[in-house]
Amino acid sequence: MADGEKKYFWLKLPRNFFEKHYIKILRGKVSGEYPGNTFGEMLVVFYIWLLAECIDHEGKLRYSETKPYDEELLADVSGFPLSFVRKALTVYKNLELVTEESDKTLFLPKSLKMIGSESASAKRVREYRNRQRENQKPDEEKRYNVTPSNGDEQKSNESKKEEEKPPYDEIISYLNEKTHSKYKSGSKATQRLINGRWKDGFRLDDFKAVIDIKSDQWLSDKKMASYLRPETLFAASHFESYLNECGAVEKKTAYSGIRERLAKETDSKIDGDTGNSSDFY
Repeated sequence: MADGEKKYFWLKLPRNFFEKHYIKILRGKVSGEYPGNTFGEMLVVFYIWLLAECIDHEGKLRYSETKPYDEELLADVSGFPLSFVRKALTVYKNLELVTEESDKTLFLPKSLKMIGSESASAKRVREYRNRQRENQKPDEEKRYNVTPSNGDEQKSNESKKEEEKPPYDEIISYLNEKTHSKYKSGSKATQRLINGRWKDGFRLDDFKAVIDIKSDQWLSDKKMASYLRPETLFAASHFESYLNECGAVEKKTAYSGIRERLAKETDSKIDGDTGNSSDFY
């Protein structure tokens, strides 16, 4: 993300949130440690707190990029008693509101439909691509193009969103090729990361550009090479800042030119060119 630019996340609770079956079940829970329906109401409040806490980590509960939340950290940060947190997580897991991944990271499956995000750069990228597509239309199509009604336009946009799915295989194959790795494109965790960036408006060339930039910087460094992985490269808190390292967010050259420029730099070295390759970073 560009320096000084903020990224905003929001939680979209459905209008009938408190009528959902799982919320009614939570509210009906009782515990001898708490009077009346206090325990059930606390379960609902704590669940909403967890939803808000995971919005900038693709639905994962992480204290930092390298450390997932555990029971004690959740209690310390949220202010809820540790004994309550332990009971609450058991209830959530039984209702499949919280799942635990292989690295012990807690994940909230229902959060994916509730989280939204936007940044100024992502908006500019989308607007630029729309202008490019418009400019590529034949003159006849532009001349006789009829502006659709709001209803038709909404249906068209919804249809496009349904049809346009992230190319998981191509992205991960490219990552494996560049980093000599064996990541699986079918991994749900990896697909969640790709989906998040795809919803932000980034496309295949953007993913390849990030992979190019960071593999070129880190592949020869034993310590940093371990971070050439989807959870680091495609994370919401990293992706755009990595992309901006090539200074391409607001340039009409776009990100797809990175690989061609790096190839030319390599060719120029083979031919004896002594140009400074640092110009590309």
